[in-house]
Amino acid sequence: MRSEDPVAVVAGRAEAVFGVVRPERSSRRKTVLTARETELMELVAGGLRNGEIADRLLVSRETVKSNLRSVMRKLGASSRAEAVATFLGKRS
Repeated sequence: MRSEDPVAVVAGRAEAVFGVVRPERSSRRKTVLTARETELMELVAGGLRNGEIADRLLVSRETVKSNLRSVMRKLGASSRAEAVATFLGKRS
């Protein structure tokens, strides 16, 4: 039995929920995530919870929450799932 790539699974779910990511929202401004924000979003896209992400990145849960809010603002996302969908769409 072949295990699926967790990022692909999350991307598929996000696409099913949100459909096509709204390009007009993300194209208003050029969004550049830092290397740390990209690392954070890869973990979020992989399905990790804030506590698990905090443990992996050696930061507090509050730091994870704060950084995730910042990334969501940059991506123009109103939810964690929308942020993942937008992030994955920008990587393609």
